[in-house]
Amino acid sequence: MPHNVRFLPLARLEVIEARDWYERRSRGLGDAVVGEVDLLVERIAENPRQFPVLQADVRRARLNRFPYSLFFRVAEEECFVLACFPASRDPKRWQERT
Repeated sequence: MPHNVRFLPLARLEVIEARDWYERRSRGLGDAVVGEVDLLVERIAENPRQFPVLQADVRRARLNRFPYSLFFRVAEEECFVLACFPASRDPKRWQERT
């Protein structure tokens, strides 16, 4: 049975910021980022434990085409996305949310 995947407000905002940043670079690229996030969310929902644990119980799922990762926790039947961070950003920023 698939897990529900819920984004914390800051994580949702980070996806929107990534979409807007890429859309300013090239029309349609923002939608491509969101499409990849959606595909990754489907994978997380199906089998969240396929992704590596980075810190305590926080897992990381990487986007394929873009240098972003979703950081999330697995609960009973839900997964909570804590952050959508680019690889270039200091990881201490998302770690502060754990």
